[in-house]
Amino acid sequence: MTDAERMSAPAGSASLIPMVEGTPRRGAFLPVLFIGVLAALTAAPRIALHDTLPIVHLAVVGVLAVWYLALYVRDRANPRAFNFRVRLAAPHYVQACLHLSIYIFWGFYWALVAHNAVLLVAQIVFAFAFEGLLAWSRRKEWRLGFGPLPIIFSTNLFLTFKDDWFVYQFVLIAVGFLAKEFIVWQRDGVRTHIFNPSAFTLFLFAVVLIAFGQTDTTWVSQLSATLDTRLVDPDSRPYLFLFAIGLVAQFLFRVTLVTLASAGMLFLLASVYSAMTGTYWFVDTGIPVAVFLGLHLLITDPATSPRNGWGRFLFGVFYGAGVFALYGLLDFFGEPLAYDKLLFVPVLNLLVIPLDHAGAFLARKFTALRERFVGFEAASAIKWNLVHMAAWIAIFAWMYFGEFIESDHPGRHLEHWQTSCAEDRPSGCSNLAETLRARCTQGAANRCDELSALYERRPDLATPVETQVWYGFACDVGARRECDRYRQNLTNTMREELESQCDSGDAMSCYVIGSGHFKGIHGGRRDPAAAHGYILRGCELGMGKSCAVAGMMYQFGIAVGEDLDEAVAYHKVACGRSFTPSCATLAELYRDPNTPLADAALADWYRAKACALGAAPLCNPAGTD
Repeated sequence: MTDAERMSAPAGSASLIPMVEGTPRRGAFLPVLFIGVLAALTAAPRIALHDTLPIVHLAVVGVLAVWYLALYVRDRANPRAFNFRVRLAAPHYVQACLHLSIYIFWGFYWALVAHNAVLLVAQIVFAFAFEGLLAWSRRKEWRLGFGPLPIIFSTNLFLTFKDDWFVYQFVLIAVGFLAKEFIVWQRDGVRTHIFNPSAFTLFLFAVVLIAFGQTDTTWVSQLSATLDTRLVDPDSRPYLFLFAIGLVAQFLFRVTLVTLASAGMLFLLASVYSAMTGTYWFVDTGIPVAVFLGLHLLITDPATSPRNGWGRFLFGVFYGAGVFALYGLLDFFGEPLAYDKLLFVPVLNLLVIPLDHAGAFLARKFTALRERFVGFEAASAIKWNLVHMAAWIAIFAWMYFGEFIESDHPGRHLEHWQTSCAEDRPSGCSNLAETLRARCTQGAANRCDELSALYERRPDLATPVETQVWYGFACDVGARRECDRYRQNLTNTMREELESQCDSGDAMSCYVIGSGHFKGIHGGRRDPAAAHGYILRGCELGMGKSCAVAGMMYQFGIAVGEDLDEAVAYHKVACGRSFTPSCATLAELYRDPNTPLADAALADWYRAKACALGAAPLCNPAGTD
């Protein structure tokens, strides 16, 4: 165990699960093994049949190979330059096992977990090669163990790039290892990394994605949503499962206080908010399941959290308060709420030294009070951890059986938000609007009417042009009354505002104008040719459905010449942006023996993709015949 690891490990934890560390060995060609495996994975159908994934993987292989050759040329005369030591650290392999169990549980309910399994393996192989080459570049010994596994598993639980942008996933991983190596400080006399490697990169990329409006290039929102497996199976118990596996790490590494304090703070703040307003901060649950996962995984790294108990307690309290505040800020600025658990962790990592000092001060005060008024001797750290675990079990049971979490939460029911809006409770009408909008886009036309009525009753919820865009979108999905409202409100001024929004980069506005031309609302007659330009513009701006409509136009020769290659190209873009019908369409096109595109392997690939995105009928290959 290194000095940094001895410093970061809780006292006594090494005796529970010993560190296994081998003697140094020469391994000049060891990276070749990992680079070769990564190259071989390129032939896997999941990667090989995609348009860009093979190029990305081979480019990454090329970068690693050139890096390795440069090191080999530089240091081939130095017999110790390529030393490695096998190091099996308990926090690494225990956390890896716990992470893996989450993936297995999750995979039973979300097909994308299995669909992306090969990509996860590729990241792990890349991480091992990158870690070794980085160590040798710094003329250090390569400590070969399970360290990369928790980093990769944790990162992918919260943020994964979609196939068309997967190159950034490798960049994300590389940044994490570079941060661990170069962003260090002196802590208790030892040089150690400041940030949790996965939490730092998640924070950094979250900021970039928010700043450039590119969340749709990732699965971040879907990851947060699908972790709540009750959406698929109401009888599943995601909170109970995460709680149970969390107890393992809490017992072995004594990080219970961090989870207990953060969950307790969220419970307190959410309960106070509900008592004051009669509604719910997190809309449909007491603590979102992705946040519940975060307080077990993102903030419990012993190396980047406080050393003493009181410091860990404060660390957890601040995390809970930070997530609570960030959720409100993200909601206020209209940003994806899935980032709430990611943005505060590096800030806390920077505060661990003052939190340790504050914790030590509180510990001294507590000890003095105990000796003065109680007079019993201090319990061991292990016994205190068992006390903390008992307290956490009690708090979790209170939340669980009190229907604060994992229950048929009132916020899941439309009636609650209708009442909240009618009584003008905080966020009642805005949350009602979001709920109605989601149900309308899923095909519930009556909810489209209710949302339109709400906008008319509460014009403060959206600007006139935003309301008009909504009318146009609802009309497009078949809500007739919204078509009438869209037509009635389409004044010359409104046309100009819609055009202006489209020109400024709003994909939905472009799509709605195009849809209006299709339906004959713009100009008084159907004009597919005019619609085509706006539909293509919406696709260029990143709207998957707009790309799908463009694909249909080329597929059936609507306003343009029939061109199957162009149709496939646009459907691929739409499928890459998670528009499931385009994935299903591609599966049908490639399965049709009467088309020049017929390819059984690609048909199966897109069928699996559609299944992973939620097209349940396509999950059974026999059902595609």
